[in-house]
Amino acid sequence: MKYKSVSILVFLIVSINSYAHKPIVIDGGPSSIDNPYLIEDIDISQVAYHHATEGKLEIWLKFSGKENQKIKIQLGSPKLDDSKPIYFPACAILSKKLPPVVVPFAVPIEYGGQVFTTNSQKPEVFYEEFTGTYSWTFKTIEYILPATGDYYIVGYIPDPREGKFWIAVGEKEKFGLLDILTLPKTIVEVRKFHEVFPVGGVLIWIIYIVIFLIISIFTSIGLGILYLLGAI
Repeated sequence: MKYKSVSILVFLIVSINSYAHKPIVIDGGPSSIDNPYLIEDIDISQVAYHHATEGKLEIWLKFSGKENQKIKIQLGSPKLDDSKPIYFPACAILSKKLPPVVVPFAVPIEYGGQVFTTNSQKPEVFYEEFTGTYSWTFKTIEYILPATGDYYIVGYIPDPREGKFWIAVGEKEKFGLLDILTLPKTIVEVRKFHEVFPVGGVLIWIIYIVIFLIISIFTSIGLGILYLLGAI
């Protein structure tokens, strides 16, 4: 059992390290400049999945950065069945005292920034092995922060306004015990967002391992009982 436990631990560590981004939020509620989702470290690889619908057409992410810091952002959308369109998301990087921007949502007058769109790009198909899902991905955005301060990344779909997309930031991998313990829940939620059967990706292997462990434990208990009874 000792070696089996070590093998399972190694499996989980390898699995989570193969997962490119930690979830910031998966299909959460409304957000705004006054109620954004917080990114504690923009360099840590993280992703926000958003279903843009009436009342939450945009997703607001807030982070703090330093002057001349390079940040990386990738936009993507789930590859759904053939009856669904390809969604071409956009994002605006906003902060105070930056040039005005034209966006389809309200921005305080003291804020400006830069807008990045994908509607002129040809998306590529990406298969995420960890969750077992397919996405349309677009070119990575690189942006140099002009000053130290607070910034917002606002994701949205220009046209049509409703649809599904995700925003990934950072490259540095950093995972903890909580990330490992919540793996099954994360996989199920991501697959639900991609509108596929909830069980898939490495979750199948996790289920197999759990079943194997249960069988092994009960087998060991059974053999121990038989041994005590002198049957073997």
